[in-house]
Amino acid sequence: MPYLRVLPASAACGNGNRLGAAGNLSGAQRGCTHRGVRRQDELTSNFLRGVVDKAQDGVVAVNAEGEVSLFNPVAEDIFRRTRYETVGQKLSALRTALDPAQDADEEQFIRIHQKQYLVRRTPVVVHGTVCGSIFRVQSISEVQRIERHIRKKLADRGLVAKWNMEDIKGDSQHAVQ
Repeated sequence: MPYLRVLPASAACGNGNRLGAAGNLSGAQRGCTHRGVRRQDELTSNFLRGVVDKAQDGVVAVNAEGEVSLFNPVAEDIFRRTRYETVGQKLSALRTALDPAQDADEEQFIRIHQKQYLVRRTPVVVHGTVCGSIFRVQSISEVQRIERHIRKKLADRGLVAKWNMEDIKGDSQHAVQ
């Protein structure tokens, strides 16, 4: 089962320790290290926020307490709510079928404002502990558009079925049943 692993920027950029010859950090070194790590964490956070905001699907992240902690612009359009009124609220405040108990990576179809959506939930695991979930909400019409595009590409390459069901002939009782 795939998981999204979240690491602090300090872990991604080394251990953050810059020890002097004696193995101790001076006050100035400690301040530089903390500022550097904080700056790197801020850059990483802004980068990840930008990635999520540019996603073509609605993205809703929920913490372990069931509170919405991330709500991208596509999710704003889907749910007709802003991130400012949604982040910090319980998932149930969205009044949808998004279910934190949904099996990981199970596809679920839900209706929101008279439109059909495909929803996938992925648990967020930090240091082996599930600390939340990410819901990816995708318009069914977008899924259908992608499928048509793939079928067209396959047909253009000649990868189509040679025979149809109408081509099958016979009167066997086993085939009829």
